[in-house]
Amino acid sequence: MILDNLILNTLLLVIFLIILNSTISKTKILLDDSSASNHKYDLGKNIIPLSGGIFLFSTIFYFNYNFKSEFLTLLYALPLLILGILSDKNILNSPILRLLLQAFFIFLAIKFLNVYIIPDRMQFIKTLLNNGLLNNFFLLFCLLVLINGSNFIDGLNGLSSGYYILVIISILVIKKNFNLNLENNDFSNHVFLPLLIFFLFNLFSKNFMGDNGIYFLSFYIGINLIETFNANIFDLSPFYIASLLWYPAFENLFSIIRRLNLSKSVSNPDNLHLHALLFNKLKFKTVKKNSNSITSLIILFFSLPGFLFSTIYHNETIILCFIIMLNIILYLISYQYLKK
Repeated sequence: MILDNLILNTLLLVIFLIILNSTISKTKILLDDSSASNHKYDLGKNIIPLSGGIFLFSTIFYFNYNFKSEFLTLLYALPLLILGILSDKNILNSPILRLLLQAFFIFLAIKFLNVYIIPDRMQFIKTLLNNGLLNNFFLLFCLLVLINGSNFIDGLNGLSSGYYILVIISILVIKKNFNLNLENNDFSNHVFLPLLIFFLFNLFSKNFMGDNGIYFLSFYIGINLIETFNANIFDLSPFYIASLLWYPAFENLFSIIRRLNLSKSVSNPDNLHLHALLFNKLKFKTVKKNSNSITSLIILFFSLPGFLFSTIYHNETIILCFIIMLNIILYLISYQYLKK
């Protein structure tokens, strides 16, 4: 029975995504011209539908409409989806204005959903986070870093969607093997299948996330990971969440520091991200075809050990801190090597 439902849901999602991509392509309402984009690589002159946000929102809603808490999260994620659509259509071009609107909508969501970080296992900032308003602003800062960092890594086929699939798999493994409490927030089951299907289409350039997709997805998963931690505070270290999301977050912070160091505007895009440097090396040194998707798969492959050990040691703060530090060191070494 479960297998039958899985097959049926998979078939329905695939058909829906094909129809959605076809509709967007024919109506030209939300397309990405990769030949004119400075953050898409090796995609020629293809015009590709930016269907990520619409597909993920619609399909997760399909799985969630009976769950009040998750439905409310989807509801408050909707403004970010719309904001992403306006960005994708070049109606909202100002990065500063986008950031301010992101902050406004995220803060509203935090307040009305009553989302906060329980500081009991974070002694170094416990006093700070015990203040309700400071707790809200700290969470706002974390989500802004996550959303925009996720947008930075969304320049290659399958990289952002594949990375979040690894995040969801980690949650699913812990839930199954370590009795994780997700009774009131079982978001991992509802997002995994739609995201996997989108990833496979994305890997072959059939669709892109777009700003609409990455704003929605990173906010939705970020909020739910906080809620998951709060419901399992004695079984999950807060650094487990950090170890899952370190890459997009660090990509954002590192990019800001790098641009400030070079006296460049932090809001202007460039092609000096780690994935862009790796792509260029593969394209011009070794791999000539499909270097876009291959670059994503290489980064995801080398991310696997970090996810594996973070999952195994999900309640061991010292080990998780070591994993995060090691990931950052390897990132910096790889970055300097590729840049040279």
